[in-house]
Amino acid sequence: NNNKEVYLSFKITDLNIDKEISDDPYLRYSLYHNNDKIAVGSFDNYDKDKKELVMLTNYKQVSNSTEKYQLYIYIKDNRDNQNHFLNKSISGKIKVEGYDKELPTLAKAILGENNQNVITDTPDFSKVAVSQEYYDTLTEETEPKKSQAIVENGLYQDTDSDGNTYYYRGHVENNYVKIPGLKWDNTDDYHKKGEDMLFRIVRINGDGTIRIITDGSIGNSTFSKYSSEEYVGYTYKTRIGYEIGEKSKQVYRMNISGKSYYYSDNFEFNRKDGGYTLVNPILHTNEECFNNKLLCEGKYTQFSNTLSPKNSIKNQLYKTTTVESKSVIRYNAYQQKGKALLDPNSKNIDSTIKEYLDNWYQKNMTNYDKLLARTIYCNDTTTTDISSNGYLYYGTRYRLETKKEPTYICPNTDKLYGGEYNLKIGFLSADEETFAGGSYNISNKNYYLTIKSDKSKWLSSPNYFFDTLAIEFCIKKDNYSISGDGTNSTHSIVPVINLRADTLFELGNGTKDNPYIIK
Repeated sequence: NNNKEVYLSFKITDLNIDKEISDDPYLRYSLYHNNDKIAVGSFDNYDKDKKELVMLTNYKQVSNSTEKYQLYIYIKDNRDNQNHFLNKSISGKIKVEGYDKELPTLAKAILGENNQNVITDTPDFSKVAVSQEYYDTLTEETEPKKSQAIVENGLYQDTDSDGNTYYYRGHVENNYVKIPGLKWDNTDDYHKKGEDMLFRIVRINGDGTIRIITDGSIGNSTFSKYSSEEYVGYTYKTRIGYEIGEKSKQVYRMNISGKSYYYSDNFEFNRKDGGYTLVNPILHTNEECFNNKLLCEGKYTQFSNTLSPKNSIKNQLYKTTTVESKSVIRYNAYQQKGKALLDPNSKNIDSTIKEYLDNWYQKNMTNYDKLLARTIYCNDTTTTDISSNGYLYYGTRYRLETKKEPTYICPNTDKLYGGEYNLKIGFLSADEETFAGGSYNISNKNYYLTIKSDKSKWLSSPNYFFDTLAIEFCIKKDNYSISGDGTNSTHSIVPVINLRADTLFELGNGTKDNPYIIK
């Protein structure tokens, strides 16, 4: 039959890559058919024993046609030095195999024939996604309110940095998957140590890999040891000091009735410890300030009546504006300590939560490493100036609170902490949690990522920073909403891994009682 349909598999065999670059996730490939990109991925996911990289499976073609394919191999740019790619080589053979029937890939089972399982509607991300049954129980007095919820359940489509991504949203019950032999190594209210571990499928990534998340927590940890600006980062550079804090746009009122404070025309800032010191300050009573306003207006102060290092408030500084009365003076506040000053040449330091996840992977996942792929995880540390009171809001907060527009594309950051990571293990961002059915500050107990832990659940997205308070996004246990907490708080960890694009399954239909069984 000259018009017979065949299903093609594209591989690179006899693959040899210089050792220094063989595990680098930024060595990438893209496969095109008639100028359409049909596959993209990273070489670090290749099978080192077989010396083989599977780029694409189940690509439908007519057997007697002549087609043009192009393969591009390139280095994806990142923030780090990439000189280690110089004078390195890669070689192999391109192999195309044809099959009469489609291979039983997990991606095919998820998408259905001709992507028939994909819902093409655009979701409403200002609301939480729930089932029809749950929606019918809601009123304007419940949490969430009925006006804050919407019935959106199934497989939806969006884009990430590699192409089309297909994600589950709402109260779905057909996205369970199991890796044979993998057991829970902890016990909590939802599972016991030694029981089979279940995962939920989050999405098919743009490079064809499949993102899955444990159906429960592996334990509890702080996000970082401390609460300061750089500690919202999944990794961060060494701190060598502080920048001068930003002055708030908002004007505050201080009661100075019966009080005396030091005022000065200038201040000095110690970059090492972040402390402010008044230069040649003069002590004035509230009566003096009111009778001769020039003594106290437009001055720097710490609202302290002592210059003793033991009692002075070194990390605080204020700029007065007007003396309103004998009892009230108006002022702007400077951010305490200011932004962290980091050493760009120092090595990256892992956050506490990254150490926890990496240790768990080494303990539990090394026997399954060949099933898994490196993919992008986002710790978005871009910032937006949407505050008038000295708060430093991060990009995710602006997207979710103001724009109601989550994204799968990780923005480029100019910070020396956080950003985009290519890893074997990570956890979900607040954007991904929103795609799945959550919404900023709205309760949702009825989507597939609802907390299964006795504690709140960490997300990988920074929320905001103010003074010495660093806030990371999390799902709050008390009301099941996308919210935030200090980086030195302790919450549950729910890891995410990614199955290879060519992952096959042998049994199951995706339900909890009959999950997809990875082959």
